[in-house]
Parts: sequence; C-alpha cells; structure tokens
Amino acid sequence: MPKKCCVMSCNGNYNKENKVKVFRLPTNKEERTQWISIIPRDNILDSDNTVVCERHFPPNYITIIKHGKMRPRDPPSLFTCVKKSLFPTKPGPSQTNKTLSEVQSIIPSFQSTK
Repeated sequence: MPKKCCVMSCNGNYNKENKVKVFRLPTNKEERTQWISIIPRDNILDSDNTVVCERHFPPNYITIIKHGKMRPRDPPSLFTCVKKSLFPTKPGPSQTNKTLSEVQSIIPSFQSTK
C-alpha cells in the first residue's frame, strides 16, 4: 500500500490518478524538526512512516543519498494545495499596557472623572 502525503489538502497517493514519489522525513533531529515546522499542518504525526510527496519540492530539486535512499536535500517549499489562511503567520509587535497619563495624551478629549 503506498504511503500518503502528510501535507494538509494534498491528495498525493490517495488514489490511482495521483501516484507520486514520496520521501520520509529526515532522521537527523534538527533537519526533521525543520521539515515539520515548515509543513503547514498542526498535527503532523512524527513517525518513521510520515512522508511528503514530490509535489512539495521545486522542479529539479537537489537530491542526496541517506541510508541508501535518495531524498531531497532541502525541506519542502511548495504548498499550492494548502489555503493561505492555514499558513502560520509571524506575530505582530507586542503591545504594552499604557498608563492613564499616556492614554490622556493620545486622546485629548478623554477626561477622568473624580
């Protein structure tokens, strides 16, 4: 039975029409963590059977041989089947609490009641 791509909304190897080559996650802990963090999915099962299909790598990607198997050197980077809203975004600048005098200077019409 072919392994199915772990990328959300990807149908790689889910039926006969979508046969693709798949690659296991790297065994090197740092590389593996990098690949998992790049894939836009919150609940990736981190197991030896987790694979990413060739659709998520650029054409003519550079390959390396690890443990007798060929795999892409660089992490996946193409996620056209994933909605943009599912990609993680960078957090905005942190906000600090303002004191009453700072608020009064921002809003001149603000009047404190005593």
